[in-house]
Amino acid sequence: MKPNLFLLGAQKCATTSLASCLASTGKVSFGRLKEPFILCYDDVSVLGDCFESEESLARSSKFDGSQVQFGSLYSALYEGVNRVFHFGDASTLYLPSETAAKRIKEFYPDSKFVVVLRDPVKRSLSAFSHYQQRMFPNGSLDDLVLSDDKFGVLRFSRYFEQVRFWLDLFPRESFFITTFEELLSDSGCVFSALSEFLAIDLEVSQIEKENPGLGRVTQSRLLSKFVQISNQVGLRTYPKQYVPASLEERLRSMTLPDGGINSRRKKRLFVEKALLKGGCFRAIGGTAFERISAELKELFEDEYQKLPQLLPEVDFSRWNH
Repeated sequence: MKPNLFLLGAQKCATTSLASCLASTGKVSFGRLKEPFILCYDDVSVLGDCFESEESLARSSKFDGSQVQFGSLYSALYEGVNRVFHFGDASTLYLPSETAAKRIKEFYPDSKFVVVLRDPVKRSLSAFSHYQQRMFPNGSLDDLVLSDDKFGVLRFSRYFEQVRFWLDLFPRESFFITTFEELLSDSGCVFSALSEFLAIDLEVSQIEKENPGLGRVTQSRLLSKFVQISNQVGLRTYPKQYVPASLEERLRSMTLPDGGINSRRKKRLFVEKALLKGGCFRAIGGTAFERISAELKELFEDEYQKLPQLLPEVDFSRWNH
């Protein structure tokens, strides 16, 4: 068994949710590990020494980078998997890895690729939140801009060169490219198009039924804590330091859903939706948040300009540039 579908990334762009949704159909399998890193295990420019704690099938044997070894590792990944249309690998570090791209070109040239891109500023802030305890112990947003970026917090948001490299290696019709924002706001439409791309019936209504959180649930621990507190004490006493200043007034003026048997759940989803639309991340500090966001937006100006030219078929209108 060998992979024929790669969910390339980017990191922090709902690829875990997307892989889960695809796997729930029983027509796509990512085996026993969503991100095995098999094809970029020795790519120092991407992995370096930053992901030593990440699980990888390649760590279990002496790595030689041969096709035989890749085949053996993927056989282990898909052990026990039968009767699926696509064997997938959702290692999000493949997108910035030229090593992985070249190996797929050599060993799995007929594969299909799914790419999800997120507003570079918001992806970077989300990654900052993810790595904050490991990389930014002081929790300062200024560290995000001034750091050596060894975790790729900023570098992995520079999609243009990454995507162009892949498009130079493979035919464009091998790619399905969408945005995180479109996936959240119109998941049904995205899955319908993805169903056609993969040439299988993904049964969109069943995906949405089995994955009710897609499009409205964030993985941020801080946001979860905020929602928990707001459920307990009400929005008028929410912890202000968790929320950008521009969102504060919106939260204060909210009219919550009516009560009832599901009132707490409705309230939580209502708050989450408002926070997601307002751009709330774990990175805290109202005015600092807005200042750093503005600096990042300037930093990624080339991305905002070049990507629509490279990918005219993709809707980038929801990006805040």
